[in-house]
Amino acid sequence: MRLFLDAHVSGKRVGEALREAGHDVKAADAAELEGWDDPDLFELAAAENRIFVTANVEHFVPLVQS
Repeated sequence: MRLFLDAHVSGKRVGEALREAGHDVKAADAAELEGWDDPDLFELAAAENRIFVTANVEHFVPLVQS
């Protein structure tokens, strides 16, 4: 499964466990994504066909609805 973890979901803890289980995981807390805005992160995940995992409903529901 191809996943993208939002900054609220630990890329180190959760991401590493998912990688060990065989999943392809990218995380917003990676150094190369530091400073990216939510819409840009969401667009990146979509472009890479990743499932976006977040608890940040307030910021991401409007992105999905637009």
